[in-house]
Amino acid sequence: RRERRGVGGIFFDQLRELEGYVETAQLLVREVAAGFMPSYLPIVEKHVQEPYSEAERRWQLLRRGRYIEFNLLYDRGVRFGLAQLEKVMVSAPPTVAWEYGPASVEPSQADERLLEVLKEPREWGFGKEDGELAEFLHDTSSEVAGIGPRGAVVRRGMRCRGVGVLIFERSGDEVRVLCHQRSQAKATFPGRWDMLVGGLARVGEALSHTAARELGEELGIEAGPEQLLPLGLTVEVSDQVMHCSCEAFALRAPPDMKVAFRDGEVAQSSWLSLADLRARLASDRAGWVDSGLQVWDAIEEFGGPERVAALHASA
Repeated sequence: RRERRGVGGIFFDQLRELEGYVETAQLLVREVAAGFMPSYLPIVEKHVQEPYSEAERRWQLLRRGRYIEFNLLYDRGVRFGLAQLEKVMVSAPPTVAWEYGPASVEPSQADERLLEVLKEPREWGFGKEDGELAEFLHDTSSEVAGIGPRGAVVRRGMRCRGVGVLIFERSGDEVRVLCHQRSQAKATFPGRWDMLVGGLARVGEALSHTAARELGEELGIEAGPEQLLPLGLTVEVSDQVMHCSCEAFALRAPPDMKVAFRDGEVAQSSWLSLADLRARLASDRAGWVDSGLQVWDAIEEFGGPERVAALHASA
């Protein structure tokens, strides 16, 4: 018939492609369970009182017949002998119809759109707003627990893997930090300043590579992982946007370093002396990105950028 089973669905057995992370399957099940009724009930409430014709009822019964055909001919469990025929038939709607030859029913405009989707499948699962896949961690360790779409992981408050990079330069005893202001187009904390470049790790990505990638994406800074100094600081960042286990790195700006705002998410950048930066934080802490502040506070407890610069000099 060159038709698909339906407009969409989830094959849970394909979760093995996510390398067997149990928490990944649990996240998916929770998302489906939490989202099903809020999505489905408004549709039912909108249409439950609408009248329907005998022709539309007949069309519905014929579509049910297609469902049974698929189960009997193509269902994986049936094909491999894992499901009993009686169980397959019991799962069928109580009333079903078949007709020999082309159905004489004239489908409505909505049904014509349905047939278009059945003949040309679409990807419904995640929209662009859900982003790429991201790893999430166990609540009490740095071990990866599973993988999910970044948007879903963040919405569910799962702990992610991330980085924060402090960019500094030193001239004699003076240390300056490169700060940048987010553009108003930024989805989170628009217009605020940040003294760190940060972001989430991709699936399987080493954190040093994450740090180097984020430098390039956010500020156009070309630096290899080998140029970054790991500070040995892991900061549990938690704000209204996300929860993240953040590894701190530092980059001493080379003399020929260039900054470029490639994606329009950064409005401007500025080199600030430590005295100026600390004064600005003391007078307007609310004007800075929350996650950056949390990592900055940890760096200050660590000994501040002064100690970072000293470590870099002795490395």
